[in-house]
Amino acid sequence: MTLDLILKVLLTAMLGYVALNTFFKFHFSMDIHIAILLVIVGIVSILFLDTENFFAVGLTWGIVLFIFVVLKLISIKRKRHGYFFFNVYSKQYPQALEEMIKLADELNIARKNISYNQRYPFLVVIKEVELKTADKFIKKLDYIYIHKPKKLTMYHYWTIIIFFTLMAALWRFL
Repeated sequence: MTLDLILKVLLTAMLGYVALNTFFKFHFSMDIHIAILLVIVGIVSILFLDTENFFAVGLTWGIVLFIFVVLKLISIKRKRHGYFFFNVYSKQYPQALEEMIKLADELNIARKNISYNQRYPFLVVIKEVELKTADKFIKKLDYIYIHKPKKLTMYHYWTIIIFFTLMAALWRFL
């Protein structure tokens, strides 16, 4: 019962962060490794909902965390830093690209080192750049997008509806 409650609260917090962040824009970007870690922790939490075996959950999370650390260290060594963007859609690709080009010029990052594709406007990879420079680039991009005016679109509306539906299913049926 206790572990079940802890896992449900964890899932509620993770899904709530994503749902509310799409509208309120607390953060614009997230390291791709952390985003993948959160998805895997969410899946593991769902798989362990009906168990009381704290050791199995802890061991599984420990293995996932170890793999995360190894992948992050490899990413830093290879100088390939991936980021996931909240609130960027296909229509916003040209504007986001323009902002990235301006910031890249400002921080002396070669344009060829920024991999950004119109097909996946929510993903960006910064190659051959030190982690500190890449973080500075993303923080400046975060600042620009966090301070843009907030508006409720159909995307935001459906994200919030899906969040409430998932919460009702989680707390009632799982």
